[in-house]
Amino acid sequence: MKRYIILIIITVIVGALPLFIQYGDYVLMDDYFRQEIPFIMETKRMFLSGFPFWSWNTFFGDNFIGGYGFYTLTSPFVWLNCLFPYSWLLKTLFLTLILKYICAFLTARLYLRKMSVSVEASSIGGLLYAFSSYAISNSFYYHFFEPMIVFPLLLLAVERFLNKDAYCKVTLMLVSFLVVFINYYFAVCSFVAAAMYVFCRVLFSGKLRQYLSCVPLGILLILAGILLDGALLVPTALHLVGGARASQGILTGLDFTAAPFFIERLRTLFMPQVIEEKTTLFQGTGFNSCSVTLPVVGILLAILYCWENKKSWINALVLVSLIVFLTPLNTVFSLFTNPNYTRWVYALSLFLTLATVKWMDAHRDKIQLSYKILVGYSIVALGVFAFSVLRGDGLQEKVNQWQFAFYLFVLIVSLACLSTYVISKKSYKSLQYGILICASLQMICFHILRSDAGFSLVDDKDRADVVRPYLLDNKLPRKDSDASMLYRTAFESRYPNLGLLMNRPSVSTFHSVLNTNLYKFTTITDSNHVEFSNTFVPKDYKPSFYALMSVKEKIEYNDQGYKVVGNKDYIPMGFTYDTYLTEDVVDSMLNDSDKPDVPYAMLSHLVVPKEKEHIFVKYLKRGNLVTEPYNMDSVVTERRKNASDRFIGNTQGFISDITLTRDNFVFYSVPADKGFTAYVDGKQSVLHKVNLGLSAVLVPKGKHEVQFKFVPTGMKGGMMASAAMMVVLLLVGWNERLKLEKEI
Repeated sequence: MKRYIILIIITVIVGALPLFIQYGDYVLMDDYFRQEIPFIMETKRMFLSGFPFWSWNTFFGDNFIGGYGFYTLTSPFVWLNCLFPYSWLLKTLFLTLILKYICAFLTARLYLRKMSVSVEASSIGGLLYAFSSYAISNSFYYHFFEPMIVFPLLLLAVERFLNKDAYCKVTLMLVSFLVVFINYYFAVCSFVAAAMYVFCRVLFSGKLRQYLSCVPLGILLILAGILLDGALLVPTALHLVGGARASQGILTGLDFTAAPFFIERLRTLFMPQVIEEKTTLFQGTGFNSCSVTLPVVGILLAILYCWENKKSWINALVLVSLIVFLTPLNTVFSLFTNPNYTRWVYALSLFLTLATVKWMDAHRDKIQLSYKILVGYSIVALGVFAFSVLRGDGLQEKVNQWQFAFYLFVLIVSLACLSTYVISKKSYKSLQYGILICASLQMICFHILRSDAGFSLVDDKDRADVVRPYLLDNKLPRKDSDASMLYRTAFESRYPNLGLLMNRPSVSTFHSVLNTNLYKFTTITDSNHVEFSNTFVPKDYKPSFYALMSVKEKIEYNDQGYKVVGNKDYIPMGFTYDTYLTEDVVDSMLNDSDKPDVPYAMLSHLVVPKEKEHIFVKYLKRGNLVTEPYNMDSVVTERRKNASDRFIGNTQGFISDITLTRDNFVFYSVPADKGFTAYVDGKQSVLHKVNLGLSAVLVPKGKHEVQFKFVPTGMKGGMMASAAMMVVLLLVGWNERLKLEKEI
C-alpha cells in the first residue's frame, strides 16, 4: 500500500511540473484563481471572525452558509488549507490535491475489495479511478474532485446494506450524510447514480426477492442520512430558491429532438482527456466535465467483460450508464435542467473500473486478448480522434502544431502501454506503471493547456502575479481612519473576485450562488452580467452607480502595478431620501431603448414597491423625473447631509450610527435578505425591500443606532432536523448492536 501511495505522489508531482517550472506555485487559469483561491481565503477569514453568517466581501454582502456551501464550507480539504498562513496557500492547495488523489485511490480500492476483486486488481482499479480523465480534467475545479472520493463509499454502504453486514444501517445513514455534507449539488448526481446501480444490482443479480425487500428501508435510511445535514441543507435550499440556476425549470433540458453532443461524448470514451470548450483542442464541445476514459485501458477491458458476461448485472450497469451518458437522459443528473452538464461521470468511471478489474481477475492466469482486438481498438480510438479533427468543428484557431502533436502523443502512448500490458508476462506490474506514465502525461498536457506555460490557448496573462501579492501580504491595507466606516471598492473587470483576495467589499463578483434579491438590481447598469453564470462586473465608471453603492475607490491593475483612484462622489453606507418613485417607473426606464441613467434615478429617489407606496408616502414626496435636470454634484451633496456617522460590518450583519433631522427611511445598499432582523436602538423594526432588492428601515428624528442581525433563514429548523435524525441514528445503532450481541 505504501508503495502505491508513493507512486501516486510522484505521478502528481511530475504531472504538475510545468506549473512549478513557470510559477514556482500551483496556479491554474479560470475558476481556479478566479473562484477557488478567493473563496478559500474568504472561508478562512469567516471562521476566524466568529459566527460565519454574513460575508461582506461577497458582492454586496451575502449569506455565507447558503453561498459557500457549494464551494468550500464543508470541504475537509479546505479546512486543512485554512490551518496554514495565507502565504502558503498556493503550495498547500497542491499538497491537498495530492491527498485527494490518494483518498480517491483508497476509497475505490476499498469498494473493489468488497466486490471480491483481488488485492492486485483492486489496487490497479484504484489507480484507474483516481487518475481517470474526470479526476485530471477537474483538478482545477477544487470542489469537483471531492464527490468522486465519497462515491465509492456510498456504493460500499449500499453493498453492506444489501448483504446485511454488521452495522449496515448506521453505515448507510452516515455515508448518505457524508455525501450531502461534502457537496449537496453532487449529492444529487451520486444518489441518482447509486439508484441506477441498485436497479441493475437488484434486477439482474439473481437475488431479486432478497434485495428487493431491502429497498424501502434503504430509501428511508438514506433520507434520514440526508436530514442529518439539515443544519446546512435547509438554509442552503432556502437561499437557492429563486436563483438563476434554479429558475431554469425542471425538464427544460430533456429534449429528444436534438442530438446532445453525441460525437463529443463518444470520443471521451477513447481519448485521454477532453476539457472544457475554451481549452479543448476542438471547437463545438459546449459542455462541462465530459471526461470519462480510464488511463491506458480506456473502455476496452470493460467492453470485453460485458461481452463475455452478457447476463451479469455489471454488464447491465455499464450499458445503462453508457446509454444515459450518450443520450438526453443524461440530464437526469441535473434534474433535467441542463443538457450540457456531465458532471456525474466520476460514477461512470467507477462502473467502468469495476468491469475492467473483474475482467482482469477472470484472465489473470492467461490474457485472452487477441492482437486483432487490440489493433481494432487502436484503429477506433485513432479514428475517433481523426474524425473529431476533420468534422465541421475542427481545431481551435489558437492551437499550434505542438499542442496537437502532444495531445496525439498522449493517445499513442496510452495505446502503447495497453499493448505492453497484453504482451508482458508481468501484466499487473506493466499495467501499473503504464497507468502512472499515462496519468503523468495527461496531467502535463492538462496543465499546459490550463496555464501560461508558453503555449496557452487563452489570452489571460499574469494570473500568478495577480494572485500572489494578496497571499503574501496586503498591498492595499485599509487605513486606520477608515476602520469605523465600511465601504466598497471597484476593481478592474478582468478580476471580478479581487475583493475576496484583498479582503475588501466590492461591486464585482463571479459567484454561482448569488443572493436572489440581487438579480433585478444588477440590471440597472451596463455591466458584464450573465445571469446563468452569475457574473457581475461594471464595464465603465458610472458615477451614479458607484455613489449609490458607497464605492470609495477604484483600483486599476497594469504591468507597472496598482493604482488607486478615489471616488469624489462617495457617500457613506446608510443615507436618506426626500422623494420616492415606484418600481413600475424604474421598470419602464429599464425597458427604454435609450438606456437612461437608472442608477442616477435611484440615487435621486428611493424606489419602492407599488403595493407598498402607502407606507412611504407618509414620509417622502413622490418624485418626477421629467422635470428634474441632471445634477450629480447636487444629488450627492443632498445624500451626504443625512448619512451614517459610523458603519461597522461583521459576520452577523452591521451596526450603524446616524443623526436625522426628521423621521425618515434610511437606505442601506445591503441585500434585503429574509435572514436579517432590523433593530433601532435595540428595538426590533420592520425591514423594507427598496431599490429593487436592497434594504431600508424607518428611523426617528435624532441620533440613533441601527443594527441588522443576520441568521440564515431555516437555520433553526435545519438544526432541529439534524438533532432529530441524530437521535434516530443513535437508536438505529443501538438496535443493531443488540441484534449483533444476540447473534453472538
